[in-house]
Amino acid sequence: MNLLNGKCGLVTGAGSGIGRASAITLAKEGAKVMFSDILESGIIETVKIIEESGGIAQYCSCDISKEEDVKKLIDATISSFGKIDFAHNNAGISNNPSPLTNISNEEFDKVMKVDVYGTYYCIKHEFLAMKKTGGSIVNTVSETGMTSVGNLLPYATAKAGVINMTRAAAMEGGPLGIRVNSISPGTTMTPTLESYFQMLPEQELIMASGVPMGRLCKPEEQADAVVFLISDKASMITGLNLSIDGGALEGQFSK
Repeated sequence: MNLLNGKCGLVTGAGSGIGRASAITLAKEGAKVMFSDILESGIIETVKIIEESGGIAQYCSCDISKEEDVKKLIDATISSFGKIDFAHNNAGISNNPSPLTNISNEEFDKVMKVDVYGTYYCIKHEFLAMKKTGGSIVNTVSETGMTSVGNLLPYATAKAGVINMTRAAAMEGGPLGIRVNSISPGTTMTPTLESYFQMLPEQELIMASGVPMGRLCKPEEQADAVVFLISDKASMITGLNLSIDGGALEGQFSK
């Protein structure tokens, strides 16, 4: 507890899943956090959970694919807390699984606009806010950006791009005292996935069988990694892409 006392920052895509878990865990560690999501209903519920446990939280609706929205989010965070020490850029989307020859240009562009441009807009304006005082940025990417997955070409392309965007930003951020890292979650038990398993329970066993640790990840385990990377405990870690997957990525190469 209190690992982040005195620190202020933001989380995008905080309305559910990993983003919500990150928001809750950051607040538990003493941080003041501005949460955002494209849908207000989710972030209102996140704020309610945090305030009921004694944390400090505010929210701002934001579509990260629109640079003006991102600027408003940064301004709202500074207006509320006076500074930005950290950011968890978690918001993102995937394409509907489909062979690449069936994917429309519009769908490809939509994924790029949110996952690549959206993350770029966030990093750009976070750098502007942090350049005098330093800070820590964590981007949520995916192991899909590091390994071959069929029928997800736009998503895989976008996440591979953000992994290298993270590394490039880390090189520029170093002299400014800004650390930039990313997490690559393995299959994680989000509410969406839990609903899927309720309909097809055998799929959970099939997915877990590919994980050396024998189970799927919890959102809270992703959040713990985010807190560590944001904290001063990780003061010399930058440019890292951290897999939190129970060994699944390595496991696929040992078969």
